[in-house]
Amino acid sequence: ESKQWNEDIRKDKAHEAYIMTLIELSNNRLASGSYHQRVHIWNVLEKDLTLLKILRTPGHFVSSILNLSQNRIAACSGDKVITLWKSEEPYEEIKVMKLEAGAHTAIQLKDKDVLVVSSSSSSLDFWNLNSFEREHRVKGVWALLSNHMIQLQNGNIAVSSYSHGKPIVIVDTEKYEVIKEIKIEEYIPNSSGLCLWGNNSFIYSCSGCLLQFSIDNYEVMFASNTEKDLDGGHGLISTKDGKYLVATNNSRDRK
Repeated sequence: ESKQWNEDIRKDKAHEAYIMTLIELSNNRLASGSYHQRVHIWNVLEKDLTLLKILRTPGHFVSSILNLSQNRIAACSGDKVITLWKSEEPYEEIKVMKLEAGAHTAIQLKDKDVLVVSSSSSSLDFWNLNSFEREHRVKGVWALLSNHMIQLQNGNIAVSSYSHGKPIVIVDTEKYEVIKEIKIEEYIPNSSGLCLWGNNSFIYSCSGCLLQFSIDNYEVMFASNTEKDLDGGHGLISTKDGKYLVATNNSRDRK
């Protein structure tokens, strides 16, 4: 339910530097990460916006935050670290994972204590969250933003890749290898957002249109009407009522 916030809350300064990421936690809380080594935990109950906790990372900036199982959260940093905390009071630090390269974003595999990290070494690294050791690496694939990498309904990972000529890459999470490179010659890929759609497909946002892919054969099931001046969209989410929202770089209103 949307809430009407007062003017003071809208103008409240949340961080001392650029806000890089924002996620929803349980119990009416948000977590925001900034370019100033900090994660802020907020209470957004009713009309109040209250800062509950400031968590500090040893990295330079927080590129993404993610919810983990067992009441944990993790912050990825461009300075080669991922920091884990408990997601409830008193938010104690669990572990600082030291990496070989900067961590752009990560996801936890469903029903597994495995963290898949996209790093600046152009690879996906599979980390065991019990031993905190890297167990597998898939080279030549990397995602920059949190919604550029998702786990599909069949367990595989889809990556909106920054690798040249590979707009979408499918990674097998059992064999730890690339099983499909989807090249979109008739459209203009731009390393944009991905989101799940229904039980057997996902959506990719590229310049000018949205593409729906089947997870059975990874072929295009549907393409929206192409608009040459629609530049988007890095932000892409599906909603509970069967719709999707896309953030574009175009200033005109669209439906």
